[in-house]
Amino acid sequence: MFVNRPIATGISFACSLSFAACESNPQADESATARINPLVTMPAAAAAAGSGAAGAPATGGGISGTATFTIPGSGNITMSVSFTGCVPGKQYPMHIHEGSSCENATTQGGHWDVPRGEGIPNVLCNMGTGTLNYLRTNMDPKTAWSINNPANNLVGHTIVLHDPDDGTVRVACGVITR
Repeated sequence: MFVNRPIATGISFACSLSFAACESNPQADESATARINPLVTMPAAAAAAGSGAAGAPATGGGISGTATFTIPGSGNITMSVSFTGCVPGKQYPMHIHEGSSCENATTQGGHWDVPRGEGIPNVLCNMGTGTLNYLRTNMDPKTAWSINNPANNLVGHTIVLHDPDDGTVRVACGVITR
């Protein structure tokens, strides 16, 4: 079951999340961001086992942070993610989703234009903090990201962190904005 709290937006992305090709004249100062906020969820197995109160966050629940996307001048996109509240030693899968709101699973949507929203490395939690600096090259038009090109614009999509023990469970979400 999924019960989500509304999240504040503010994750910055420059020229799309560093996944997709940018427009022909990318600006080095283009960026977009997303504020990643926890989703209140509880995996069915954990609820059945009595491992927490109903509505308690899933593994690593309480995660919050930011994702920033910038164009370093090459047309590629650099994605920088930092979050806290994760379980040390766990690796958190992260994807760009097709949705435009973190209100619930329906508004978050599935993975964006598969495989466009995929391919982001898992984020390792170290002492309660996860960080990732990822350079997404925009060579393949099927996976390219941008910040202005309507065909592959990151802005308006959601970025979702999944439970490291159950990839079907979403533990945090943010909307990518300029």
